Amino acid sequence: MAVGSFQLRSSEIEEWTDIEPDPTQITYSPWSEIRDLHDAGRRGLGYATLEWDWGSTVLRGDTLRTLQQFCAAPNASTNVQVRTLVNEFDADGFRVEKCWQGVMSRVDVNEFLFRMSYDWATGVRVSFRNLVAMPGFEKIDDVVLNAGEYSLQNGVFDYDAGYGYLGCLYSATVGQIVKVSLPDMARMSSLVLEVGDIVRSMVIDTEAEVAYCGTNASPANILKIDLADMSLANRLALQAGENQALGAAIDVEAGFAYFGLALSPGKIVKVRLANLTEEAVLTLPAGESYTYALAIDSEGGWLYAATYQSPSKVIKIDLSTFTRDSAVTLDADDKYCWVMTIDTELGYGYVASYSATTTVIAEVRLSDLTRTGEAVGIAGEYYYRGLVIDSMRGYLYCGIRGATGVASKIIRWTYPGLVRVDAVTLDADQTRLYCMGQDARRGYLYGGIYETPSQVVKVGCGP
Repeated sequence: MAVGSFQLRSSEIEEWTDIEPDPTQITYSPWSEIRDLHDAGRRGLGYATLEWDWGSTVLRGDTLRTLQQFCAAPNASTNVQVRTLVNEFDADGFRVEKCWQGVMSRVDVNEFLFRMSYDWATGVRVSFRNLVAMPGFEKIDDVVLNAGEYSLQNGVFDYDAGYGYLGCLYSATVGQIVKVSLPDMARMSSLVLEVGDIVRSMVIDTEAEVAYCGTNASPANILKIDLADMSLANRLALQAGENQALGAAIDVEAGFAYFGLALSPGKIVKVRLANLTEEAVLTLPAGESYTYALAIDSEGGWLYAATYQSPSKVIKIDLSTFTRDSAVTLDADDKYCWVMTIDTELGYGYVASYSATTTVIAEVRLSDLTRTGEAVGIAGEYYYRGLVIDSMRGYLYCGIRGATGVASKIIRWTYPGLVRVDAVTLDADQTRLYCMGQDARRGYLYGGIYETPSQVVKVGCGP
């Protein structure tokens, strides 16, 4: 008999945490009682992944999204009856699907934090507890930065520590990084950089409490920022001709960061983080230029780059050899892509156009770089800049920079397939949203507003 348990994890940090027993939990068993668990008054935010050991095979599957098949079937010696996948209950967003032989066992519980144990002989036991109220899809709060902190274009977030770090201007030739407390949306402090250090890309190593920033200089500088005391810890000047580091991605475990340069043909620089040195540079073929958007699949060993061209291209790079593997030219309206995000489990990437006319999000299957779908913006939804995936709930969020003087929006689609669900319009003075991040576990989106002074907004991303 195989028994397993759920664990929580943060999708950003990829750390697993057991849920401790709680005397207020209510336990339900077996399957026939699961339908009674949907209680709108017991709202909480949670994400769980089922893991259990069936013989020598470990099976895993997410609970708050559509699953692919588990990686393997159980041992034949278990003699468990084979059944067809059954959708047993469907009430107000709560659904349980079960099957045998390890193909899939899915539980959609969008409003609860929970733990589950699975017993193949007797059914399932689920325990719920209310930890945090999950906000709806609406603006929650904002913080206006100080005078002289303007033209915010990028940022990184440490959700567990509760801080955001935003790259702004201090003057026309000097950049700065502003620290914001996320729980109470309060400005904390800032670090004014040296002349010429205007930050255009950022990545973060939350465990080490450092950020790495690419600058707009020619050649570009890579800055290592100690986030604990908001100080400049080190700097790397790239080689002559390696200009304007506008895209960035990080592989914390391997110890490298990658920076996409504003060059034609495009270049991507690999930086060793241990001593902040330039490890290698990849020069792309003619016609693949301006790699403004990078996304990394560290576990799979791939780096993806989207180009700021018309039409844009998506390029697949083998991290083990740091060589170009393949590329796809997107459709005519997929142009000037500035942002990209990927779901490595489902195997799709999304790139957003930055245009004042037709604005498109293109869906690309990562395995063979095939364009499989699109989402087209409606009138007035121009200049897509923020783009994040909520793999826990199956949503893609896009921040609209919009025209000057027009309030920004955050739009969400289901994916794969890109079906528009709804949108949140920000305040009238919150125009030109330039970057986004998501704390999926706690249920919040954060957006950086370019204005003078700049702002940071907090938006709930509940169901």
